[in-house]
Amino acid sequence: MTNGIPIGTKKGIAYQVTESNADKYVKVKDGNAFTELKGSVTLSNIKGKTIKDDGFLFCDSGAWVWDIVPIPLTPSILEKNGYSQVVNHSHIYQHIENDCYEIWKNVKNWTMYWRGVHLCNFKYLHELQHILLFLDLNSEMEV
Repeated sequence: MTNGIPIGTKKGIAYQVTESNADKYVKVKDGNAFTELKGSVTLSNIKGKTIKDDGFLFCDSGAWVWDIVPIPLTPSILEKNGYSQVVNHSHIYQHIENDCYEIWKNVKNWTMYWRGVHLCNFKYLHELQHILLFLDLNSEMEV
């Protein structure tokens, strides 16, 4: 997601990062001070998006990493990606194909338990993807 500042993007809409350049750097005069912008990305539409969809990009868009906003993990994202509630109306989710781990929703964040042992806490979709990648599990997720 972006904060809506990069040209062509809209705040709160998710885009796919297709390229990144951590070496890109520029100083921008901000009043009497300078703001340092470091790292850039190229954004494109998520697969399946059409011209009728809100925030559709007509071409790739460049953005500073500064303008990228993490996607909060939600129950609907989990359910769309093969997770289901362990007990109806609970905040405990398990993947349909792998019952070795559970993801619990707490007041402030999410917690992953691996075979009953607390593994880690996280808030955002990309953090869950990194954890799944580390555990050698499928980390591809749809938004």
